[in-house]
Amino acid sequence: MAQPTTETAKPRRSLKRAPPAKFKDGVSDPRGLPPACYTSAAFHEREIETIFRKEWVCIGRVEDVAKPGDYVSIDIVGEPLVMVRDLEGNLRVHSRICRHRSMILVEGAGNARSFNCPYHAWVYGLDGRLAGAPEMEYTPGFDRAACRLPGPKVELWEGFVFVNFDPKAKPLAPRVEKLTRFLGNWHMGEMVAVRSFDFHVGWNWKVMIDNYIEAYHHLGAHRLSLEPVMPTRLVRVEDLSGPFTIVHMPHVEGTEVSGFYTTGEEQAKLPAIPTLTEDERRRPSLIHMFPAHLMSTHHSQDHVRAKGRARAARFRARHESGDRPVSAVPRRGRGCERWRHAGLALALCRAAPPVPSGASAVGIRGVAVAAHGPAARAVIPPS
Repeated sequence: MAQPTTETAKPRRSLKRAPPAKFKDGVSDPRGLPPACYTSAAFHEREIETIFRKEWVCIGRVEDVAKPGDYVSIDIVGEPLVMVRDLEGNLRVHSRICRHRSMILVEGAGNARSFNCPYHAWVYGLDGRLAGAPEMEYTPGFDRAACRLPGPKVELWEGFVFVNFDPKAKPLAPRVEKLTRFLGNWHMGEMVAVRSFDFHVGWNWKVMIDNYIEAYHHLGAHRLSLEPVMPTRLVRVEDLSGPFTIVHMPHVEGTEVSGFYTTGEEQAKLPAIPTLTEDERRRPSLIHMFPAHLMSTHHSQDHVRAKGRARAARFRARHESGDRPVSAVPRRGRGCERWRHAGLALALCRAAPPVPSGASAVGIRGVAVAAHGPAARAVIPPS
């Protein structure tokens, strides 16, 4: 009877990797932030004063106020602002608090020829100048011409509207010149937002950024959806220096991400973007501009058909603050997968910090856009 043969088992290759002996220049410690940086009220206040009151923060798109008189109100780090297109066609951003007794002048969005204070009927032009103050001519030393609504510095970049509360802040465009060149073939300044929706979130603004610019979580949270199409192993980072990060998430050869979030009658087609290279057409890219502006470029001809009209999507999330400035992480569940799909499906996105306890403000806002003219732009909308 033949004796059974025994074979020496081959040693299994360990999946663990030893940490590199040397990191890239400028990287001294690859560890993430301590948990307190996501939950501490004191740290949050420090971020507000040292980052969000000193850096350029996006508040919207130029087409949000397309016509003279159009306005949109928004709160950023506790500052009530209004973005408006004045009667001469200039885009302006003012404080929306009356200079007399600090009454809110305007809320929401709409179209107006002036801003009228509901308290003492002071009237401001859309350019911010005080146009009327009843009975104030009897007040010694009052100079109506010297009174106007203050506002932050404003800069337009690729169709986005940025503000900065630091009067000494350097211009934004020179700082992101390399990013502007990288995005040149997309012509984002020609794009327009044509649909928006809001949802509420309750986690720290840095969690959104941490999650947005990596695909490592595809292995767990998206193992049955995104990972088979855009696997973690294909991710790479663009080697450009500046106050931004570009992460490429190519999809598997032979698969199409177009139509991944919409099927059947939901799909409609827009013309392709002729200026894109083949690599740009095939490669979704996620972009983080410091401190909290998020974008993604993804060439797709899909957009949602809603209420009888075909239109692309805008996406906005709102932070609601409680006893603490934030909670650390989102909860897992059905909704978790859905919002993450939405975040990856959008063309353009911005994020703002959470606000102090008891208040709320726009926290994350994304824009899926379509351009005027023959080269219309769009992206996959959320399911």
